Amino acid sequence: MAFPVNLDSFGSVVTRETIQPEHLNLLRRAVEALEASVGITGSTDTNSLRYLSQHPNIVDFMHLTPLAAPPGTPVDGDVYVGIDNHMYCYMNTAWRRLDN
Repeated sequence: MAFPVNLDSFGSVVTRETIQPEHLNLLRRAVEALEASVGITGSTDTNSLRYLSQHPNIVDFMHLTPLAAPPGTPVDGDVYVGIDNHMYCYMNTAWRRLDN
């Protein structure tokens, strides 16, 4: 299965395509099986995909596309940028504006 991606000059994946959740789950299971075969296991191993997906490390920048409405079915900690140019975080059953 091919994924529609490009690599930037640093070797990072760059895409404007949507990867379907079922394809991402297949890829995640394949990577976890490969990790297990070389001795990388669990969510506490800092080299594992599971650890990295739970503890993302943003080195350069992250782009958040402004949304006209908050994302549906939020959970505490979700973040988005509105088209009103404000940043919001979902905490304690409500969206809270993070900037002035």
